[in-house]
Amino acid sequence: MSIDTVARFDTAAVERVRAAEGSMYDAEVALHAAHQSHVGAWITAAGDRLHEAIVEHTAAVETAGRVLTVPREGKHATPLLSNGSASACMPSRIG
Repeated sequence: MSIDTVARFDTAAVERVRAAEGSMYDAEVALHAAHQSHVGAWITAAGDRLHEAIVEHTAAVETAGRVLTVPREGKHATPLLSNGSASACMPSRIG
């Protein structure tokens, strides 16, 4: 596997985490709106969607954690993720 292939694969893993974060945020907003409507079926559906989004996000983070690991000396590996989140490898926003 070439370095370019690995780099593209790493980027794809991080992008999946970002997309899952967006879906989770959207689901949280939808759940809030559903609560404001006081319609039980909407609240249930939005809660189910939030659960699905959390499961998708967790899977994306775990996949990124496995992908974003670089070999070190011998059989050891150093994870690039420090706290189990793919966002840990992203620069933090200042300001």
